[in-house]
Amino acid sequence: MDAVILSSRDEAVRREREVVAAEVRQLREASGLRRREFAARIGTSPSGFSTYASGKVVPSAALMIRMRQVPSAGQLP
Repeated sequence: MDAVILSSRDEAVRREREVVAAEVRQLREASGLRRREFAARIGTSPSGFSTYASGKVVPSAALMIRMRQVPSAGQLP
């Protein structure tokens, strides 16, 4: 039974990481910025941003808020 619970939890974590990574990629694409520019706007390195976009690392809630606040391509000056 414990193995089933652990397996279910691992699968849920994997799916959550995929959802967050997909949102990170969508936010960057909507901004119209290159990865390097987007990373600079949110205060991280390009390699750090890559870990969020791939799902290897889940960004903090504060970083997700910063990403959501980067204007989309239609709103950039």
